[in-house]
Amino acid sequence: MAAIGVAIDEPSLLTISVVVMIVAPILLISIYCHLPGPSFGDALRQLCAPRIKWASIPLVPATFVAAAIWGCGAPSGSVPVTTDTHNHAKAVQPVAPKLQAPAALHWRLGAIDPRFNLTTAEVREAVTRATNVWNQAGCRQLFRNDDSDGFPISFVYDERQAKMNSDKAAKQNIAAYKQKLADSRLKLQAADEELQSAKDHLEHEDRDHAGRVDQYNDRVNIVNAAGGATEELARSLDEEKSDLAAEKASLDTEAEKANQLLESRNELADEHNQLVQAYNAVVTAYNANLGQDNEELGVCERVDGRAKQIEVFAFKDMDDLERTLAHELGHAIGLQHVKGDGSIMSAVRRAKDPTTLELTDADKSELRRALPKL
Repeated sequence: MAAIGVAIDEPSLLTISVVVMIVAPILLISIYCHLPGPSFGDALRQLCAPRIKWASIPLVPATFVAAAIWGCGAPSGSVPVTTDTHNHAKAVQPVAPKLQAPAALHWRLGAIDPRFNLTTAEVREAVTRATNVWNQAGCRQLFRNDDSDGFPISFVYDERQAKMNSDKAAKQNIAAYKQKLADSRLKLQAADEELQSAKDHLEHEDRDHAGRVDQYNDRVNIVNAAGGATEELARSLDEEKSDLAAEKASLDTEAEKANQLLESRNELADEHNQLVQAYNAVVTAYNANLGQDNEELGVCERVDGRAKQIEVFAFKDMDDLERTLAHELGHAIGLQHVKGDGSIMSAVRRAKDPTTLELTDADKSELRRALPKL
């Protein structure tokens, strides 16, 4: 255990009170003993004057000095206290300067080629939705619209959008042919069902008629073998023969109708086959252009680590445009390409990729990597 001095900075009220209680009586006695003239204290003066009169002269300034020393806590009057020699104080850690949040990148709308058939409002809404994806994921405003001093986002029309328009028209044409084929297939199916029903009925009636004809011929043969028919039997056989002839005429009419149904069905089949050939030709032409979709749809130009401009060259629809904008805006804040199907920052766009603005884990990881550098 070691003693250390603890300095008292200010005199306490209790200290001053004690000093006054001790010093005041001595001062009063000293002063009284020096007063001239008779009084009831003569006896007291006679008792104390010889001893106090000369000793009390320096008492007044000494008293004030003692009071000052006691009250003000001079170093020589420090009160010794004991303390543990072990140092329990925590080391003071240096305080790192608080980093300021990076300023948001300011953007504005640049030139928009009218051949894109886009309004300014549509483009502004698409850019806003694309920036909000990164703003929300980064938990800060990484982008802000500034029509006076932001980097421009422009739409440049060239052969890439023309090709995409052609592909879009081809897809629409394929869809139209698919619908025509579906309608034709339904008509052909209905014609097949009607023709089959007519054929089944005709075959059934044909069998019944043939059976009745055979029965008639058997009766005629029996009558002839018996030497001939009576007048009444002959009349009955003639009426039955007439009925069979009428049935035959009706069956011939039904057969003609069935043949007409067959011809109609064959015409529908021919039309359907022509549609199939046209559809296959369109699909073949479309497939011939597959594998050429990896062209650059947009670009972000950065100078000295800052976005200078973004240019969009082609998009299929508004959803595709928003994903293209989000991709290039990611480059604007320093994001690199990532691996992973469906990632906004993927270098390759695939047909099976989602059309919604949703970040994948790879996108979020790349954003976390780039954020401290913003």
